[in-house]
Amino acid sequence: MEEKFILDLIKAFDSSSAVSMKLKQGETSITLKKEEAFFSKNSNVSSPIVTQVIPVENSSTSTLSSNNVIPAKDSSVTSEKISNENFVEESSLTENIIKSPIVGTFYRAPSPDAPVYCEVGKSIKKGQPICILEAMKMMNTLEAEFDCVIEEILVANGELVEFNQPIFKVKKV
Repeated sequence: MEEKFILDLIKAFDSSSAVSMKLKQGETSITLKKEEAFFSKNSNVSSPIVTQVIPVENSSTSTLSSNNVIPAKDSSVTSEKISNENFVEESSLTENIIKSPIVGTFYRAPSPDAPVYCEVGKSIKKGQPICILEAMKMMNTLEAEFDCVIEEILVANGELVEFNQPIFKVKKV
């Protein structure tokens, strides 16, 4: 596939009402998804259009037909920054549980040799990164939605977390 064709396809998809699309031409595959494919309309999470181009050696060129367009059924999220505003559960006036807004791999630090974002007992300011959630090879930074103190980290580094799974027990300050 040519770059101009792919860019035109992305523009057309962006202006359409479709929320997801998968295109396969020869052995090359492109998947496009809008945020509506992942979240309800009441969600405040914003994500860019997801574009995945998988180049394959010796891909043959063939004429595109409507048979090549398949709605995607994947539920992974690939935004670079994610908001957990809708994923904070109040268990009392001052104690909260922060839940994972996506399915992904939980990392406490941006890289294996970097210091962790937070420790038990550490104060966190609003907007400060608290972890990385990796989904589909995209590293998503989860930021604190309010000032808090980490009381407990509920998952291990490198562990797969599910959507809405509790990951931190915090106390609002």
